[in-house]
This record gives sequence, C-alpha cells and structure tokens, in this order.
Amino acid sequence: MNEPRWMLASTSFKNIAIFAGGMDQSGKVMHVVESYYSEIGTWKTLPCLIKPWKLSSGVFMDGKFYVIGGQS
Repeated sequence: MNEPRWMLASTSFKNIAIFAGGMDQSGKVMHVVESYYSEIGTWKTLPCLIKPWKLSSGVFMDGKFYVIGGQS
C-alpha cells in the first residue's frame, strides 16, 4: 500500500485485491482506494471514495467494486 491503514474495506477477484478507506496511523479516516495486482506485484491508486469511511465491507459484483456500510 502507498499508505498503511487499518479498519478498511477489502475484497479480491482473481489476481486483483482492492482496499478502500480505513484509518491511517494517526487515526484519520481515509477515502483512498488502491488495487494490488498479484501477477505483476504492483499497486495502483483508484478514484477516491466520495466520503472517508472506516469499518466498512467491500464486495465485487457484476464487475464492479462496492463499499457497503461503515462509519464516516
């Protein structure tokens, strides 16, 4: 990850893992979304969440990544 964080939403599909939101080491709630491609070992920053979220869940459905629930 470009920025370590915890309490984030995550999911995986085939060789891609996506991580969204969470909290940084100082406790700030984040809106960052990143993907990791395991076959080539690289990270990519994706468009941010509309609002910062923590304690949410992530899911792939119909080829899209969704963040569900959580706290702002």
